[in-house]
Amino acid sequence: MAACFGFCTSGPHSSLPTPARLVNTTNAIIFVSSRRIERDSEAELDGSPAPPVLLCPFDNLVWDRPLLERLFGFHHTIEVYKREHERIYGYYVLPLLAGDRIVGRADLKADRAEGVLHVRRFHPEPGVRGNVTAKLERAAARLARVLGLEEVRHA
Repeated sequence: MAACFGFCTSGPHSSLPTPARLVNTTNAIIFVSSRRIERDSEAELDGSPAPPVLLCPFDNLVWDRPLLERLFGFHHTIEVYKREHERIYGYYVLPLLAGDRIVGRADLKADRAEGVLHVRRFHPEPGVRGNVTAKLERAAARLARVLGLEEVRHA
């Protein structure tokens, strides 16, 4: 990992305003604010941990599949176009981001008439430790609030 402080004055990144650190992944170069790296990676502006969040499959982070795989080691396929028997995780699956890791996948369905967010299935990612269910609960409750739904139910 290379670091630039002030402005890089030579080389291919000389116009990059910094402080920033150059993160060289397998096939991409990504610039990350040094201030962000030095802070707790899970901190929000007030210092409390960022809440877990369910990511839309069309979110910019998820949409760029090669970048998603390089950054998180997470392979995502939209399965809505597959026949039911060909689906692995479900019809409309949202990755669960907790801190700096994707810890699982949730197959959800919003029933606006009933005011319910249904969690059809949840698949924790391999190797994830800790209480992933609590993270899912918190993220699903947040999503339900955003969608104007009153409760979350598990199948």
